[in-house]
Amino acid sequence: MAQVFYVRDGHGEQHRLSRGKPISVTDLISKLGQKRVQFSPAAPTLNGGAPVDPASAYRHVVIRIEPGEELFGRFSAPGYYLVLDFTVADCAKMLSNP
Repeated sequence: MAQVFYVRDGHGEQHRLSRGKPISVTDLISKLGQKRVQFSPAAPTLNGGAPVDPASAYRHVVIRIEPGEELFGRFSAPGYYLVLDFTVADCAKMLSNP
């Protein structure tokens, strides 16, 4: 299973990531369509000039692919994938649709 996270701007681990939402890689690929992703071997820090504000809104969507997960398509290595040009609201809607 892949994990979908919402991420706040800023650096520091505390309060930066939401709780992960599990989804199969095949469902994820199907639901994402042609959305572009950017790979990172570690959890990315986004707009990290300031510490994370725990009251700020989640602004980014990141997918974690675990080692040992079946890899194919644009998810060709274990690690983290930032979904570009995709809002948290769009992702929540995507995940709620069967």
